[in-house]
Amino acid sequence: MIILKTTLSVKMQHLEDVVELARDAAAAIMHEKGCLAYEVYLQTENPGQLVLWQQWQTEEEAEHYADSAGAQEFLELLHSYTVQLVDHQQFTVAEPEAIAVIDEEPLVYLGEEVVVH
Repeated sequence: MIILKTTLSVKMQHLEDVVELARDAAAAIMHEKGCLAYEVYLQTENPGQLVLWQQWQTEEEAEHYADSAGAQEFLELLHSYTVQLVDHQQFTVAEPEAIAVIDEEPLVYLGEEVVVH
């Protein structure tokens, strides 16, 4: 799984418009193949900072969306509001190893004075 975290700086006079744009984009992006989550956050300590949080099944699916016309249109609209990139991070999350399941019942040995509740 791939996690993308993008932090943007937005001029306060455009903040409501950019948040609405990001919410609309999130609703559309969630229908893209491989998208597990797309969330929009406003930072409380920096009101003009917007964080876009994406989770994708694979890096290839994230890149496929990033190269799409819809993604390019979204970026152009963001730039029209003079949004600036502050930070972009990518994290790879490995799938946990499978845990062996034992179907056999364990043997239980009870001594004379052992009480099982």
